[in-house]
Parts: sequence; structure tokens; C-alpha cells
Amino acid sequence: MSAGYFILEPDGTRDGPYAEEELLDLMDAGEIGPATQCMDAASGRVSEAGSLFRVLAPVQEKPAPAAWKPSPFREETLNNPNAVDSPAPPRVRLVYCGSPCILTYWRSVLAAALLIGGGFFVREWVPEMLALGLIAGMLVLLLAVLHRMRHRFIVTSARVEWHRGLIAKSSRELPVSAIRSINVTHSGASGLLGIGRITFSSAAGAHEDITFDRVWRASALKNRVRRLQESSQ
Repeated sequence: MSAGYFILEPDGTRDGPYAEEELLDLMDAGEIGPATQCMDAASGRVSEAGSLFRVLAPVQEKPAPAAWKPSPFREETLNNPNAVDSPAPPRVRLVYCGSPCILTYWRSVLAAALLIGGGFFVREWVPEMLALGLIAGMLVLLLAVLHRMRHRFIVTSARVEWHRGLIAKSSRELPVSAIRSINVTHSGASGLLGIGRITFSSAAGAHEDITFDRVWRASALKNRVRRLQESSQ
């Protein structure tokens, strides 16, 4: 089995990695479809989610149940060099890593197109305006890209994290077990596309609230965090 699969989102981000069983659970829940593009984390091969599963033959024989044996006390484990070490704590798994949805920067794209188009239109009368329009349009696009790169939203199996900044970075995090409410807000045309704001709050204000702004498929991400809480209980 490969190390996992990433779900390729329409906005260019990737979600995961997931094991094959987790992808099958997402398909059963209706969060992804058989035609959703997935990338193998080991080989980089991209394929549809429905083509990743195969039918296995049923198991005919059941293994014999293992005899129950009480665990040794901690003092006995420390004093016995042949004692088996306790299992390692569960590995923290990356569930989601993204930035504000690229579709919310349509104003910057429109402004850049108007600047470049205006410079191209008046180039016959003022040739310098073509270069000026190109420079101004590219500058607007660059500012939009830098703004998107400054914000990073991360969800792991242990915590929810918000990062901001390129050089002087700041961050907040909230343990998944401490989350008591998750509010999703949709507004305007972006809400029709499933883009919204997610606010994670803790009980009695023990931690600062964390907000993921302009997130693609905000409601699906909220449900995913809730499933993490249920599986950790």
C-alpha cells in the first residue's frame, strides 16, 4: 500500500494524505465523488478516486483469539530490561493545509486586466502607456499572490493552526479536543460556491478563537474536524 493519497481541490490546494479506507469513507459520506482527482503521495500519479479501490476475496478463516494477559506495572517495566516498551503515541496526521481560496481574488484579476488592457488600447497615442499598464497590472497580481501566501490554514489530527506572515510570522493553535463550537459563515456570491469563514472557539475562552477566512468547502472542513473529535474520544 502507498503512503497515502492527496485530494486535489479545484482551487489548486491539496488535502490529505488519506489512506484508501479514509477515501472510501469520504465517498460513502458524499464529500467526494468517484471522479475526484487524487494524487499518490509516493509516486505522484494522479487518478480518479473511484479507480483506487479493488474487491478483495472474503476471509474464510478467523484467527484464534489471543489469550488475555495483564499489563505489567510501570515499576516492573523499568526494572525488567526484557520488558516490551509501551506503544508509541499516535502519529499526528495532516488533514488539511490551505490558503484563502484563489476564486476570492477576482477583483485583483479584473483590476490587472483593466490596467493591461487600458495600456494596450492607448499605446498608439502614448506608447509609454503600454509598458506602464503591464507593470501596474503585474504589480496588482503580485500583491494578490503575496496576500494569499501570507495566510496558511492547517488542520492536523491533534490541533487547528492559523499562520500569517512571510518573514515575520505569527501563529495561533487550538487543540482539537478543546474546540467546543465551530461556526461557518457564508456571504455573497462566494457563499454560493461553498466559500466561507470558519471560526473555531474553545470553552470559556481558555484559548483564543481561530478563524479561517475565505475557505473552499468550509462546511465540509467543519464536518471533518468534528469527525476528528469523535474519533479521539
